[in-house]
Amino acid sequence: MFPLEQTLHSRARLRQRGLREIDAQLILELGTEFRTGVFMLTDNDADTLISELSTCASPQESIWGGMSAGELKRRIDGLRRATVVAEGRTVITVFHKMTTNLRTDPRRDPYCHRRRQRQEAQRRRRSFHRGTAWLSVLHA
Repeated sequence: MFPLEQTLHSRARLRQRGLREIDAQLILELGTEFRTGVFMLTDNDADTLISELSTCASPQESIWGGMSAGELKRRIDGLRRATVVAEGRTVITVFHKMTTNLRTDPRRDPYCHRRRQRQEAQRRRRSFHRGTAWLSVLHA
């Protein structure tokens, strides 16, 4: 277990997301690398790690980073789908991934496309109503 280097951005994101440096280290070492430098603790990873820790002989024994097995199980369960972007041993950013897959291009995301269509429709409605309001002011 080597100490991680962190950018100012990653320190701020860790604080904002309620994570600790040891959480980022846990994700880097035990998570799955999806793309170069993008690590995620998937549900399958978490389930596997928790089942392995359950078979541990002594739950109070310090196992990883000074944490007991019980504490480590709780921490792993809370880190499901947490993602760390790193370059080597330098953490760049940390976030919780809410969707089940990692999209690289938002234009190909069907939900993003629907959201954009909905926003454009709302804009058109607003501009139409504003236009009629101005017409009534002009004719008065």
